[in-house]
Amino acid sequence: MPIAAPERIWWKPLSRAERVWVVTGVSFLLLLSVSMPIWHAYGAADNPEISYRISPEEFARVAQDFIRRYQVGTYKGIPVVRPPAGASAYLIAQRFQWSPILELKKGETYHIYLSATDVQHGLSLQPVNMNFQVVPGYASLLTLTPTEAGVYTILCNQYCGVGHHLMAGRVIVKE
Repeated sequence: MPIAAPERIWWKPLSRAERVWVVTGVSFLLLLSVSMPIWHAYGAADNPEISYRISPEEFARVAQDFIRRYQVGTYKGIPVVRPPAGASAYLIAQRFQWSPILELKKGETYHIYLSATDVQHGLSLQPVNMNFQVVPGYASLLTLTPTEAGVYTILCNQYCGVGHHLMAGRVIVKE
């Protein structure tokens, strides 16, 4: 005759130390769950981003018109543009470069539209650590007010092919 296992309630065999860890873990989970929407509403950590549907060809055409209108030079074959304060600027992600190089003025607000013409990319503006997804078929609008002069690097943080490690761009902020 087999021996029957004693009837047990799952939490009763827990030792005091195990109960402390379970209560601590659940409490921490609840704290984080409550903190996330509060941080989103009051933390000001997220940059507002608005996306619009647009074909990659149409975005490239609009961006090229912008480049022709405000180009002030080139750097290593990439156009350098200086849009007026408050203007809309366009940034194209395509294998394996960002175009154009934006030359902005410190303290002025710019509306930057970005999109990809080929595959998904990720925009990482360093050293300020701003990160955005750049998707073909969508133009994302970022409102940017540079607060410090300098040269900022744009890196692609979404693997986009064999030349991904070469995909870097620039934003130049002048006084």
